[in-house]
Amino acid sequence: MARQVLGTFLSDVPEEIIHAGGLLPFALLGARKAQSQAPSIPSFACSLVAATLSGALLNGPGLDGVVAPHYCDSSRAFFHVWQKNFPDNFSDLLRLPMKLDSEGAKEYLVGELLRFKEALERNFGVRISDDDLSASISAYNENRRYLRTIKARRIEDPDFMTNYDFFSLVKSSMTRQKEEHNGILKNIMDIRKGSSPRGARARPVSMVFVSGVICEPSEIFEWMDELGMTVADDDLAVGSRYFSHTVDERGDPLDALAESYFHRIPSALVHGPGDRAQYVLKRVRENGLKGVVFIRLKFCDPLVYDYPDMKKALDREGVPSILIETDLQGPLTGQIKTRLQAFSEILEGAS
Repeated sequence: MARQVLGTFLSDVPEEIIHAGGLLPFALLGARKAQSQAPSIPSFACSLVAATLSGALLNGPGLDGVVAPHYCDSSRAFFHVWQKNFPDNFSDLLRLPMKLDSEGAKEYLVGELLRFKEALERNFGVRISDDDLSASISAYNENRRYLRTIKARRIEDPDFMTNYDFFSLVKSSMTRQKEEHNGILKNIMDIRKGSSPRGARARPVSMVFVSGVICEPSEIFEWMDELGMTVADDDLAVGSRYFSHTVDERGDPLDALAESYFHRIPSALVHGPGDRAQYVLKRVRENGLKGVVFIRLKFCDPLVYDYPDMKKALDREGVPSILIETDLQGPLTGQIKTRLQAFSEILEGAS
């Protein structure tokens, strides 16, 4: 019997609860190809929200339900548009705490996770026991360990895996059954164990940090590969923020899931620019990175607001940076590659 599929919006949805209920969490990552804009989506909507909703409104949901955290006005609008257009489809808006240091934030989050678990049980006729949830947490932790290991290996040896291949692996982890994906990652590690560098490169390697929410179109990673720019670290939702943390496998599983939320990489959707800039600078220094590439989805308000402060913080420390704006529903433009090429030459000159 095929599993029922629940669409998840970005990386803070507690997928372990969905998995424990026998459902398949499937990340909603939009679609790059240009298509007609659905009439209920305004032209100034977040590119990711607009691309995801347009596909569903024009072609049907293709899912058994969706879950979206309330990050911003666009994510809340995404939920309400979905709920209105697909009333027979399960939908849930997760109200995650935005002030992580406020008193009672964790207690509130445990209650919200419990509410979500009970909503899944009620709507899909399943029972999610603590044992089921603990087993799911274990499978997800294994997946995160594999991805962290591959990421670390890429820092040691940039030829171990290309940017494009690595972030494609992360993306596939967000759309496939975790036990199956763990087997894929284990096979990759076994096949590449002991592999040696490919020899002299035509261009020197420049190790960089990529900051944003999602890096689309994925050709950006291919172009960076061609230019000798290795993404050694990032704070992307479809990237390190998805797999950097570990959930404690001891004690109450809902409590452990809630606690993990407070130890994740700072995100523009939750944290302020000061926290994000401090984190990025720390990672740049620790890994000896040459520069920072900001990827901003068109009309993503949190990234728009944060960028000036982030850039000033990097400029004060003498860290080169570049801002790339992308549109999931617009045509792929060679201007992005040209700007990346110019930035790579700046990094080479600074070496």
